[in-house]
Amino acid sequence: MKEGYIKLYRSIEDNPLWTQEPFTKAQAWLDILLLTNINPGILQTKNGEMHKIERGECAWSMKRLAARWRWSEGKVKRFFCFLNDEKMIVQKDIAKLTIIKVLNFDKYQKQRTNDSSNSSINGAQTAPIEERKEREEYTTTILENFENQKIYGKYNNVCLTAEQYNRLQALCMSQKLLDELIDSLSTNIAEGKEKAYQADFPEAHAIRIEKYFEYRRKNPQKFTNKVAYKSKAQEQDDCNNAIAEWAREWKEKHKGG
Repeated sequence: MKEGYIKLYRSIEDNPLWTQEPFTKAQAWLDILLLTNINPGILQTKNGEMHKIERGECAWSMKRLAARWRWSEGKVKRFFCFLNDEKMIVQKDIAKLTIIKVLNFDKYQKQRTNDSSNSSINGAQTAPIEERKEREEYTTTILENFENQKIYGKYNNVCLTAEQYNRLQALCMSQKLLDELIDSLSTNIAEGKEKAYQADFPEAHAIRIEKYFEYRRKNPQKFTNKVAYKSKAQEQDDCNNAIAEWAREWKEKHKGG
């Protein structure tokens, strides 16, 4: 078995020769390696759902891969069964997408210390998630420092750091209220009423949730059926006032008795 590797820039995918004819199985496997992400990122689908894509993973639908490789969808599925059986990949299906994780990815892409090449020569090698013509139904968002982000909400599209989340918890004083506010933002993002996460404005979702909270605080009459957002101190005061009122009424009723 030969040792070492050759450099193959991902721009080969832009060459019309690459997709001109039906793929061989070896070419399809190489194509998966080319489509796989070098860095972690996040994939946002058209309905606003967001999915974390790790290094060594890519997200494509069987239908898109079949069109790209000029195969039938059945052939793609059989090929994936083979790759799974050979312990070359593991896959996870989400909605109409398949997240493909290449096992032993570093074996194919580990950068050696004596490799003086600049991986930024080809932008496709440095982008966490590729925006390609074949993936028209999806948009992508790069999350720098993604390890500090977590995804929340009904549609998995609200991004908050642990610090932001803890700050919002302290503000709301109620887990149920915070969950409700996050779900409201999540729904609005999915419906296009609010913006999805943008790497150049990482505080955006936390700020929007704070504004939702302030609106509720100033307009409680509009949310009479919603969860209360009183602090524990306020709740204790209400309880004490209720007891005092009950005692006053009892004394009035039994006055002179």
